[in-house]
Amino acid sequence: MRRILNHFSFLFFLLFVFLSNNFSEDFLDFYKKGERALNQKNYDEAINYLSKSIKSWVSRYGKKSLSIVYNLRGIAYSELGEYEKAIEDFQEAIKLNPKYEEAFNNRGIVYYNKSDYEKAIEDFSEAIRLKKEYKEAFYNRGLAFLEIGDYKGAVEDFSETIRLDPINVEAYNNRGMAYLRMGLEDKALNDFTKGIDLNPEYWKSYFNRGILYSENKEHNKAIEDFSEVIRLDPANAEAYNNRGICYAEIEEFEKAILDFTQAIKLKHDYNEAYFNRGVCHQKIEEHQKAIDDFSEVIRINPSDSEAFYRRGLSYYNLEMKEKALSDLKKAVDLGYDLAREFLRKNYKIDY
Repeated sequence: MRRILNHFSFLFFLLFVFLSNNFSEDFLDFYKKGERALNQKNYDEAINYLSKSIKSWVSRYGKKSLSIVYNLRGIAYSELGEYEKAIEDFQEAIKLNPKYEEAFNNRGIVYYNKSDYEKAIEDFSEAIRLKKEYKEAFYNRGLAFLEIGDYKGAVEDFSETIRLDPINVEAYNNRGMAYLRMGLEDKALNDFTKGIDLNPEYWKSYFNRGILYSENKEHNKAIEDFSEVIRLDPANAEAYNNRGICYAEIEEFEKAILDFTQAIKLKHDYNEAYFNRGVCHQKIEEHQKAIDDFSEVIRINPSDSEAFYRRGLSYYNLEMKEKALSDLKKAVDLGYDLAREFLRKNYKIDY
């Protein structure tokens, strides 16, 4: 069976700083309009007003005031996915105010979104150096550590986040992820459960705990957790897929097929769900339906060797020996050794 693993969260902790009234009417008015538009998620409008605010700035207002405006415009650009422009604005904010921890944190978020995790870690670390108990930067750096496989570093940062913010559900969830990847399953289970205790409506903790239960063959507990995910997030195709796997493991194939079917309805071209449903159809000897599912897998991923092998088995069971032979040979060509063994045993072919 093919499972979708693990969810973690990333939060955009972007601090808005209000300017005083000691500035020209145009500069402050454009700033306030830009900040209001940003809060309302009207990002293009925010950029327009903040750009006007920047143009109306003069040196007697002080560099820190201008750095705040650049920081806000950088946020707007980052929300639009215009990462290079966002980086330029955060860099300008830092140039104007080298101790501006929020600008370092925000630039780190953009680097994270660009998958440049090393640079992101550098920026989050600088933000923490400037502000010793900057819980948002600890949290964000923990996520970057997760991405590069530094799970010890991730645990330390999420632990610091929890110390500073004891009810941070996302920090518990993500520390649990780090523990899980370190093989510390008991600690991971405790963190996922703590997250659920803090917020019973937070589906990601149920999802990850369900993965853990499933991997430990506690399938009924996993089914309960994935069912909670589905209750909280009815469009979650991965939860249906994973619950279907658990039903299949306890040989409730009809329920499994229903879940895989729902997963496919929610997520077209869902390779894993088609594959898993095909396996279940084979288990209950519905070989034509299995062939249809494995054909979909092959359409989506023409190099899936196991899908060719399994489709070949179903053709063989339906006495469609030539089609079976073609699929089994293709599976061998793609490196699936079980297909070679099947050919030797059933076709007397050393392929």
